[in-house]
Amino acid sequence: MVQQRLPSLLDTPIAFAHRGAKAYAPENTLEAFAL
Repeated sequence: MVQQRLPSLLDTPIAFAHRGAKAYAPENTLEAFAL
């Protein structure tokens, strides 16, 4: 019997982005990320 491996979500990296707290400081600034 031949087993075939199905692709897994864990095989590829997942990137999460964060632009900061735009309601309190301009987006993509150190001040927004620090909040």
